[in-house]
Amino acid sequence: MSKPEYREYFNQLIDRYLEGNASEAEKDFVEKYYQSFDKIAGRYSELSNSEKAATGRNLKAKIDAAIDGNSNKKVLFIRRNLFFAVSVAASIIFILTGGYFFLNSKFTVRGINPQLTVKHAVKEDIFPGVKKATLTLDGGEKIILDSAHNGILARQGTTAINNLNGALSYTGNTDGRIRYNTLTTQKGQLYPLTLSDGTEIYLDASSSIRFPVAFTGNDREVTINGRAYFHVAENKAMPFYVIKGDRKVRVYGTQFNVSAYDKEKDIKVTLVQGSVQVSNGKKATMITPGQQAVLPGGTEDIKVIDHADVEQAIAWKNGIIAMHHAEMSDILNEIERWYDVDVVVNGTLPQRDFYFSVSRNANLSDLLRIFEIYHIKYKIDVQNRRLTVNP
Repeated sequence: MSKPEYREYFNQLIDRYLEGNASEAEKDFVEKYYQSFDKIAGRYSELSNSEKAATGRNLKAKIDAAIDGNSNKKVLFIRRNLFFAVSVAASIIFILTGGYFFLNSKFTVRGINPQLTVKHAVKEDIFPGVKKATLTLDGGEKIILDSAHNGILARQGTTAINNLNGALSYTGNTDGRIRYNTLTTQKGQLYPLTLSDGTEIYLDASSSIRFPVAFTGNDREVTINGRAYFHVAENKAMPFYVIKGDRKVRVYGTQFNVSAYDKEKDIKVTLVQGSVQVSNGKKATMITPGQQAVLPGGTEDIKVIDHADVEQAIAWKNGIIAMHHAEMSDILNEIERWYDVDVVVNGTLPQRDFYFSVSRNANLSDLLRIFEIYHIKYKIDVQNRRLTVNP
């Protein structure tokens, strides 16, 4: 469907629901979509003030865009038998910039397209990622981490390494010797980490971070590959650096997201709170909250996006897969990392933007229902953990 066709279909869907003529699948979709707002509200209360502000700015922009296209329509938020009409756009129920969904683990998109039929229950599926990682100690010993192992795992000099309820932390001071540990996640894994200075790090799938067990000297330096969210403990006397090759982020006590996968051409630093300086060995620039610095591979450029999509950049940390104006290749990379699958593409990927959000707790089959909306064929091979896409 084109965007106008989507708008018209959803206007008709709401009318059918109110008139009592909607199919069971259509009623199921409308009611569960409304219920998802409660879940959004619950997560919203847990965000910091800066994260709330960023979420609000992004939501306002989406609403404004919807209103521009449907200024005379109404949106209806529906729960059980209670109806509330708000004079904005009907298309906000499905924020129509190419299609927007918010799915939780029990919410599917059955019935929202006239060409789609209700799917039978999937007997076999691929489940989402879990809290798990591998810790490599200074001497080379490897420890598998998960939420089942609690207590002190090891000691490195005078520093104790603790694992409690699926979170790694370091306590203690330096004994004068610098020891490095490396935390590594495979596909389908993520893990939180608290360094000895109190800095909190969330490490996403297919990522690694190398760090000293206790900081000494004039600087605090960690080396990263992949994606991580940082909440750096402030220490003006000892600057904090995040390093990826010749790229370096100098931190001034702040919260930010770094995406620096080898497979992706750009390194992206998105600032939520505080301030950071981004450099590539040739140039350096400061960014402020709401901005994103992009360091393209193979060049000396640093591009600064003033009004970055912070909501999308940090969504993974809040348990959401968010794809806003994303290319198909971005979606497949995300699926490959989080669901631990090999992706095979037969043909040429469509050149278009995709827009949706899905809970990271959703099974792969639930996420892939979005492909059906865009008429993209696919096949899941559960046994071999393979997703074949036929654009």
